[in-house]
Amino acid sequence: METTEPRVHVARAELVLAAGDSAYLRSLPLSPDPLHQLAAAVIDVRPELGERADVCFDLVPLTPARNAHLRRKAMRAAQEEGEGLFAELGRELVGFGRELVGELVPGGGRGDTAQPAARDRGADRPTQTKFDTAEPAFEVQLLLRAESEIPGRAEAHLHQLQAAFDAWRGDNYWRAAGLNLGFAHIGADYWPWRRRFERRWTTGLFRPRKRNIVTASEVSGLLKPPTKHCESLNVRRSGGVVPRLPRELPVYNGQRDVLPIGYATGPDAVERLYGMPLDDLFFSFRIGKSRYGKTETALVQAVSLALAGHGVWFLDPHADGWKRAAPLLTDPEVLARLWEIDLTVRGDDAMIAGYNPLSMAGLTTEHIEDKVDSVVTAVASALSWPDQASRARTILTKAAETLCHLALKLPPEVAPTLFQIPTLLHDEEWRQAVIQLLPAHVRSYWSEVYTKYPAEAAPAVSNIIDRLRSSRTMSAFLGSSATTYDVRTAMDLGKVVFLCTPGGDIGRLASCFLTYDLFRAGRSRIDVAPEGRTRFDAFVDEVTAVDSASKGHLAAILEQLGKYGVRLHAMTQMAQRLSTSTRDALLQNQSLLSSTAGEVDAVRVVTRQWQRHVHPDTVVDLPRYHHIVSATVAGETTTPFRVRGATVDLFAGQHQPDRLHLQRKAIDANLGRQRIGDALTQLESLDARILAAVTSERRSAGPAPGLGSEPDEPVADGGRGSGRITEMHEGADADRSSTG
Repeated sequence: METTEPRVHVARAELVLAAGDSAYLRSLPLSPDPLHQLAAAVIDVRPELGERADVCFDLVPLTPARNAHLRRKAMRAAQEEGEGLFAELGRELVGFGRELVGELVPGGGRGDTAQPAARDRGADRPTQTKFDTAEPAFEVQLLLRAESEIPGRAEAHLHQLQAAFDAWRGDNYWRAAGLNLGFAHIGADYWPWRRRFERRWTTGLFRPRKRNIVTASEVSGLLKPPTKHCESLNVRRSGGVVPRLPRELPVYNGQRDVLPIGYATGPDAVERLYGMPLDDLFFSFRIGKSRYGKTETALVQAVSLALAGHGVWFLDPHADGWKRAAPLLTDPEVLARLWEIDLTVRGDDAMIAGYNPLSMAGLTTEHIEDKVDSVVTAVASALSWPDQASRARTILTKAAETLCHLALKLPPEVAPTLFQIPTLLHDEEWRQAVIQLLPAHVRSYWSEVYTKYPAEAAPAVSNIIDRLRSSRTMSAFLGSSATTYDVRTAMDLGKVVFLCTPGGDIGRLASCFLTYDLFRAGRSRIDVAPEGRTRFDAFVDEVTAVDSASKGHLAAILEQLGKYGVRLHAMTQMAQRLSTSTRDALLQNQSLLSSTAGEVDAVRVVTRQWQRHVHPDTVVDLPRYHHIVSATVAGETTTPFRVRGATVDLFAGQHQPDRLHLQRKAIDANLGRQRIGDALTQLESLDARILAAVTSERRSAGPAPGLGSEPDEPVADGGRGSGRITEMHEGADADRSSTG
């Protein structure tokens, strides 16, 4: 069946000055923006109905000689001249005759050149005032045109446009050229003006039907794009002024030594994926709204580093990032280095690794201080303990210290965990039995200081451990005596580590434990020569939760981690909620600073670093997955520039979901994961097994030393000391061993 194109209805108008050139239009201020009137006039235009409305505003500047001529003419002319209907009708008829001659006689009429021709200006005479000013003057051609597939709508849009120009009504104003007969207006939509109008519209020919002389101040609002003062919603925004892309940025093509940043248009107008050299990247700081691409960009960068053979540590709340990244990390080389700890799994048959924050595997007495500090700071941060909670901090510190000393005395399979803290605090018989193996200053605290605390002091510490115990998954993860997750091993051997934490208070506590353990392990690399400290990139999302009660502890670590080979990438939604010391440390040490759209006070934290280059409003209005970034290249910080963030689809060639079952087997072997049910069964009997091991130890060691003496320092050996995890090899039959 033959279809016909819908008919397009067109309405046209040419606007001319109603009074003589000597009369001024109203000079509109730039705030509010005069273009708001035009934008509001076309807000009902519907492109899906074939509708559009256009304004063509052409200017030809007057030369100095022309301006001088008009000035002299104005001095000789009368100041006013009567305008009547018959005079106007006569001029329009003269104009009609000339245009008719132009149609019938080639070269006749007004000519076909694009330059203004000499014309009879009629009785319009400028006054001395308008042409004696120093500002530029222009001759104007103003054409309006509207289209629609629905009859009558094109005319309605045209009338709205004409009404918008009433904003300039002063001593002079814009009117539609043509003959106004009262009951009808004969103008640009009538022959022969219609054909002349269309010719000028399509070719740009400058041939206005009347001389329209204006000064720059009269039409300044029409000589610019819309500004921020134009509040209409149907105006396309530029997004603000941002410096252009720095030329020194490398293009990312999968190079091992380049980190992808985002897509940007280069000098040749071609969009490419740009990056920055890894040698220049020490810390990065990202802020922005949730779901606006902040974490997605971090995930892309983590995957690129993992595929390039670098060590990566990624804290992924809720496991959404891991589910997207997992199919991309299935190559045999990556599987040999891959660790995944998912604390969102449920069920006794789910597999879980073991992590004991109090583990002293491979460590000695001088490491107890760092272990205790990591645990206490993590708990204080998660619970937002204020400085006034000094008693709770002290009790937790002494409890953690006691269990660390105990771990050095007992076999690795019965090393105490966090879940022995409530037992130590509330079970006096158990406490008195285990402290007999410990140094005198530890025994003295529990016998002389702790017993004087009121009864409500201990629950302030044990309550959080009891809350952790209510989660079977967290209990299995934190309740294992043997630590199979060792972040120091991951650093030294270049592992790819993804950690998925649950939401809520328990998830925040888990994130704090894991993050502060990362910092502790990083500082422990002081025993490795600087050239032997392999690069390890750690991504921490929502660093605000980790920082909330650290009291400057996090800032101090940030200032030190770089020298130990750890590269931290911090992300948060609200930078102003970070402590001042942490925020200053991140901004001072960052090599890559990035912001998506966000609340204005939040983005000001970043834009202050960019000085006059980017206004906060520009960042606030960024679309999703767009970022403004400043990077470091060859040791020099670039000006900020705008990019469109990449997604994990960048690595579509690595996407192999059919190998996920091999991935799970490799992770089970790499981390020595066990069933949650089995881990919980071992935890249920751990208090009793520790007590039995203490009794056996005391019998073999003889009478306990007095309060005034110190027991011998423990010596780590293959039977009693606990060792560091050595590198795991791919496959289910990978051997796990520890060195004393």
